[in-house]
Amino acid sequence: MARTKLEAFVEQNVQDALDIIDEKLAEVNKKLEVFDRVKEERDKLQAARRALLGVGNKMTGSGGSRITADEVAKWMEDNANGHTDGFTPAEMAKGLSTTDAVVRGHMARGAGERFLKINNKWKLNDPEADAEGEDSDEEE
Repeated sequence: MARTKLEAFVEQNVQDALDIIDEKLAEVNKKLEVFDRVKEERDKLQAARRALLGVGNKMTGSGGSRITADEVAKWMEDNANGHTDGFTPAEMAKGLSTTDAVVRGHMARGAGERFLKINNKWKLNDPEADAEGEDSDEEE
């Protein structure tokens, strides 16, 4: 079947657009190589940290890092300055280089004991503050 001039014109324009996109993707991928190396270094350091903590280098099925509740609590403690209202799971996941689901799992398992959910943000439970009468509106 013979192609019409219009079909040939459209096909050529699509190919030209694909060539431009491929060229731009190659440029962006070249720029990202630096970040890939930095990410690899971060991953190695996190793996070494987990090895020293005795939790190994585990990955979740979705590709996120498997972390411990202790690591989440430590991160929350280290980053508490300026976050008096707590953290969202997304903020914690980004800081810990893992997925929201991993963080939410730890929050759910430690809810009301180790972690408190207040206004859809999570904080470390401070038993001393509760003993002094600090009120929390715990949510599940």
